[in-house]
Parts: sequence; structure tokens; C-alpha cells
Amino acid sequence: MSLEDKLDTLIDVVRQGFAVLGMPSAVVLQPGVPTLAPAPEQPAATANGEDKKPWPTFEEVTAIAQQLAAVKTPAIAMRLIQQHGAPKLAQLAKEKYPAFMAAAEVLINSEQVSATEL
Repeated sequence: MSLEDKLDTLIDVVRQGFAVLGMPSAVVLQPGVPTLAPAPEQPAATANGEDKKPWPTFEEVTAIAQQLAAVKTPAIAMRLIQQHGAPKLAQLAKEKYPAFMAAAEVLINSEQVSATEL
């Protein structure tokens, strides 16, 4: 069997594979043109299929901290900042922003909470 015959056989097998997958082989495999079809761009997703959201900005964190201080008390806002490892909001690590915002939202929406309960 010549090299060309082996290549033709291989191309047929690959086309059959694409047919099973439901992909048009004519678009991907064209004899004599060694190009690959670009992969379709897909949105980023987490392992469980949820869309990834960008990290919150410092301005968003500041806004929710101010909202927490207004809705509850400044002492509760400061206590939450300290619980997330910073003496003040400006020193809060960016990795902590999502957790801080989630905790602040819970506290804002809760009925009763005091600084000592945190």
C-alpha cells in the first residue's frame, strides 16, 4: 500500500469520525490544504457550568461597605472588614473581595445583627 493510499484511508476514517460527531468534514478536511478550522470561541465557565464573573472592583467593594455601614452600623462594617483579614477596607486583599461582598449582602438583607454577633 502506497503512502497516498494510506493517507486516503486515514482521511476517510477521520471524515467518518467527524460524521459521527455531526461535524461537516468538508469544512475541516480538504485534501491538499493542511489547515485546521479555528475552535469556536466559548464563554468562560466554571467546572459546574456556571458563568465566571469578573472579580469585583475596589469601587464595588467600597460601595457595598458604605451601604452596610448605612443600613446597619459602621461598627458592623468594620468588623466584617477585619474578619476578612484587613484592618481597613483599603488593605483588603483582592482575593477576598467576592467573599466580603457576599457576606456584606447577607448582613444588609438580614433582619437583626449586631457587631458582637459577627
